[in-house]
Amino acid sequence: MFKEMRRKDRAVEKDEAISFLKECTYGILSTISEDNTPYGVPLSYIYVNDVIYFHCALKGHKLENIEHNNNVCFTAVAQSDTLQDKFSVQFRSAIAFGKCQKITDDNEKVFAMTELLKKYCPDNLDAAIAFMNRAIKGTAIYKITPEHITGKMRK
Repeated sequence: MFKEMRRKDRAVEKDEAISFLKECTYGILSTISEDNTPYGVPLSYIYVNDVIYFHCALKGHKLENIEHNNNVCFTAVAQSDTLQDKFSVQFRSAIAFGKCQKITDDNEKVFAMTELLKKYCPDNLDAAIAFMNRAIKGTAIYKITPEHITGKMRK
């Protein structure tokens, strides 16, 4: 089902790809619209307990796409430095293919949001959690359960 990586010399082990997912600031979620139009959107996320969580509004393009087809692709780039003298780029990246689903359990929603806040607001966590407690009812939380993860880097 999943294509073999062409540049095997740049492939990394799954554990290293997961470490890239953990360190990245944002990723790109790719979905397919009902009319088969591809759609990619950058978003904040957290990789924890072998899933990728992200938060968003209660409605929107990506959510319509996920409702239509919950197969998604998530890409994150941990490093990207231009090597002008080599006409290339030094990079570390990971791609996860999987199923995406809305979280309906309140405890899991709070867990995921708290983990997101720990990642993005570590120096202001108390205020961030207070904000979360006020805003969580108007926030959707989704998770991607990866079925296949690959990583690649220029070594």
